Amino acid sequence: MNFKIISLLLSCATFPSAFSQDSLKSIRPAVSIKPVELDWRSIKWPSINYTRIPVDGGAAIYSLHSSTALKFKVTFVFSGGVYAFPESERTAFGAFSDLITLGGFGDLNFDQIQNYTTEYGINIRSSITPLGQFVITADALSEDFPRLLSLVNNMILKPKFEEKALDLWKQQSIDAFNNLMDSNTIEKQYRFIDIEATKLAFGKEHYFAKSIERVSPSVIKKVTYDQIKNIYKRTISKNGLNVSISGSFTQKDFDSLRQLVGKIPYLEPSIKTWYPSRKMNTQNAKKINTVIIKKSDMSQSTVSLRYYYPKFGKLNSIETTQFDILEEIFSSTGGVIGNDRFSKAMRADSGISYSPHAYFNDTLLFPNTDVGVFYLNFQSPNERIAEAIRIATQTWHKFIKEGVSQEELDNARTSMINRMLASESTVFNKSDEILTQLIKGQLPSVNPVEFTLAKLDKQRSVKNLNETLKRLSDSEIVPVLVIMGNPNDEQIKLLKKIDALDLSHVSELSSLTKPYM
Repeated sequence: MNFKIISLLLSCATFPSAFSQDSLKSIRPAVSIKPVELDWRSIKWPSINYTRIPVDGGAAIYSLHSSTALKFKVTFVFSGGVYAFPESERTAFGAFSDLITLGGFGDLNFDQIQNYTTEYGINIRSSITPLGQFVITADALSEDFPRLLSLVNNMILKPKFEEKALDLWKQQSIDAFNNLMDSNTIEKQYRFIDIEATKLAFGKEHYFAKSIERVSPSVIKKVTYDQIKNIYKRTISKNGLNVSISGSFTQKDFDSLRQLVGKIPYLEPSIKTWYPSRKMNTQNAKKINTVIIKKSDMSQSTVSLRYYYPKFGKLNSIETTQFDILEEIFSSTGGVIGNDRFSKAMRADSGISYSPHAYFNDTLLFPNTDVGVFYLNFQSPNERIAEAIRIATQTWHKFIKEGVSQEELDNARTSMINRMLASESTVFNKSDEILTQLIKGQLPSVNPVEFTLAKLDKQRSVKNLNETLKRLSDSEIVPVLVIMGNPNDEQIKLLKKIDALDLSHVSELSSLTKPYM
């Protein structure tokens, strides 16, 4: 059977591979262009006029209609999720998410489902959100609404969980795991880097530090159908269910969706009993705790320098906008390469990295919002890795100690506003935004773009921005650095001479993968 390959591996941030060292040695001057401020106030911003329809039993349907769309999209977000079950059930929960489709539903097995959805251009998938909730998402042409809804009805209410599908899922998951072990792409490398960074910051027993262990063959093989069926029975409930429908659909279509939601069983509230711990290793935080993962076939080192702030606290809306601007100044997500601090230092001035990228995350352990982290990720030739680390750390310290200029603030604010004006938002983007806000416990905004533009436009005081930035220099910090590559002994000696670093250990990649095999 031609089953699609399904993996439990969590996704990580990806970055383009660096070119060879010679290609980095450019003698062309960096181009700097001052962005032209566009008039966002001259635009009439239409409201997102969504409708909320409650359904007896604790569910709600959020609808956003479009008379011009040719398709529709429906999303079910079930309450509870991963954190309503013991941590030991995480792998089984992922299996449930996959097997509700892979195991067939209604009168169809997976092959028949694939053939049917392919014939009518229907997309239907199940997944787990970053916050642990189980989600079903489906879309199709408006004329195929009855066909899609029939599939979703059977998926939710009549899953088959065929016995042979579990064996196939296990084999495919193990194959995906073995494919991860060679770490021959940057995406795979960052999986191991994430694990090691989490161990340094939170300890080896932390939930995020075990993400590879949870998909290892020994754990995969222990998943049983009894676990999966128990998770299904405790997850599929209309109590706390949020449903979104967007695009082109009729009143009859909406009524049939409402009837489906009404048929979903009612269970008592699914309460989360735990979250990933926010307790951090703060005892040795004066220097950057550093590890090197040796991989002999890598000509470039992949690097992640992270500054964790364990008591950062929750940002208000003003601070959130300010940190968006600070992130843009330090590492721009658009515009001319070399205008921001990080790419200017790592690429334009030194030619030491082709792919520097930094970003801030104040919801790393959401909803445990105390912890914030600034990521500085890049690649560099093995023979220049010590120089690259020195430049990266110096660039960061200068940024938080000296602050930013009025010109940097003005350019960043204008660039961010202009990018938003150039972006197109479809009815499906808007419905996704509504669901995102609901999942975070927020009331969906009817005009989020205009409000975001207005908040950006208000940020004109560099003094206020630098006062917010000062929080990074004044806050307690847990810095960690993970290098995966093949630096020689000379480069390792140079790394040890950098006062800001504390090199904990150097390990071969094989020593990290061996316990999982």
